[in-house]
Amino acid sequence: MARNISPVVKAYSALLNRILSGKLKSGEKLREEKLCRELDVSRTPLREALVRLAQDGLVEKVPRYGCQVRTFSPVEIKELFECRTILEAAALLQAKAFITDSGIDAVFAAIKAVDNSEDERSASVNADMAMHNFILEFCPNSQLVELIKSLQLRTAAYRNYRAYKIDDLAMTNRERYDIMTAVKNMDYDKAVTLLGEHIMHGADMIAGN
Repeated sequence: MARNISPVVKAYSALLNRILSGKLKSGEKLREEKLCRELDVSRTPLREALVRLAQDGLVEKVPRYGCQVRTFSPVEIKELFECRTILEAAALLQAKAFITDSGIDAVFAAIKAVDNSEDERSASVNADMAMHNFILEFCPNSQLVELIKSLQLRTAAYRNYRAYKIDDLAMTNRERYDIMTAVKNMDYDKAVTLLGEHIMHGADMIAGN
């Protein structure tokens, strides 16, 4: 028997998916009447969903205008990715005592799949998620994991604004391979350095540098 989903969760999930997929773009106004029709919910659960998205840092309320998908300036984007660099490095170092060979192999499989995929961009996103989720999976510090997830959520939509090129995809996938090779070899100083460079490279791609 299917479990009923509350209108708030229904609206939140639908809007979250639209923001992360890029269907709702940075700075786009969120018109309540239109969204209520599209999502088949009333204004009360829609507004509660918008409050939750604002708490996630994905929606902002503009005085005398209403709600819109949050826009981050180039400086704010860089700061978000810098925070990810620091926190994910700490998570990787805490995770090293718990990492398993099977976990490493699963990430390598996702990395290899990029080269064999007809949709390299989608496969590249999957490989990226596999690697970063791998770090969180083995990190024993739950508070650190939650902080990183929050930052990842805020930056996830910006994947859709990158100027993707085949050479870029190949380079970023090679970065993932080098990071995971360092992890496999238990060279965590190298892995942390490469991870930081990889994350900030993503920020540069978003900014168009």
